[in-house]
Amino acid sequence: MSSLSPHSLHSAELVVVTGKGGVGKTTVAAALALVLARERKVTLLEVDPRESAHRLFDVPPSGGEPVPVAKGLELLHTRPRQVVDEIVSSKLKVGPLVRRLQASPIYDHFVDGAPGLKELALLRFAHDLVRGSKGKRRTDCVVLDSPATGHALSLLSAPGLAAEAIASGPIAALAGEVAGWLEADSTGFVLVTLAEELPVTETLEAAAALETLLGKPAAAWVANALYPVVPPGYRGSPGSGNPDSVSELWLQRRAVNDRELARLGRSVGRGLAALPLLPIGEGRALVEALAERLAPALADAIGGGSGR
Repeated sequence: MSSLSPHSLHSAELVVVTGKGGVGKTTVAAALALVLARERKVTLLEVDPRESAHRLFDVPPSGGEPVPVAKGLELLHTRPRQVVDEIVSSKLKVGPLVRRLQASPIYDHFVDGAPGLKELALLRFAHDLVRGSKGKRRTDCVVLDSPATGHALSLLSAPGLAAEAIASGPIAALAGEVAGWLEADSTGFVLVTLAEELPVTETLEAAAALETLLGKPAAAWVANALYPVVPPGYRGSPGSGNPDSVSELWLQRRAVNDRELARLGRSVGRGLAALPLLPIGEGRALVEALAERLAPALADAIGGGSGR
């Protein structure tokens, strides 16, 4: 699989970051958003109900309102159901009618049961952040901290499925517009993994499904939380019986990292960035440190700028 054309991430309107649960996807999304915000106005959009991204920047929770976190970068949390309700309100416009409809159990069943509706509404929300109503742009780029890979694929397939299933009407028009946006060069995808056997296998499978679904490969890959590189001439090796158990663990885990990085490299080619496991607790210091390492890695991998 090849990467997208040069500068694809640095000119994208939407960057979807996904990966298997537990690989550090949200932290990587935050670091990537910080890098992209060096050149443009960026919104980091979080959809996880637990709303944890604010802790990475040491700021209060968004609660549905944009929170400035750095120059050119804001954090925004939203929930799919909330987005559906806002779309319905904007279409009906009559307050009492909106309240009556949204209080109905039938409405609840429809929103919760309609295949792909909440996913479609969420992507339209991201679309409107960039494109805006009547051409009014609110941000230059949305970095979407999407759900884990399985749910992310469902999210990204929703517009296309809805466009195929619904022939006409406002939902059909909305689905077609969002589906076209996802397939265009203005959207890029970043896959995050650990350099371990199961996460790499699942990530490669997700990448193949993504390319089949949208007809284009991931723009970049990030191997996260790598153990330190073994220095040349170091005498220990996995299975050597080294009495220092910490060193033995380090050697074993780094050997796994190297093996899986090689496997990723054979499959990915260009577009692979590697981030180290750092002795820094969760918070802004960690995100900034990873951003400093991610910027040159992405510049080398996909030809984009790495900041001013």
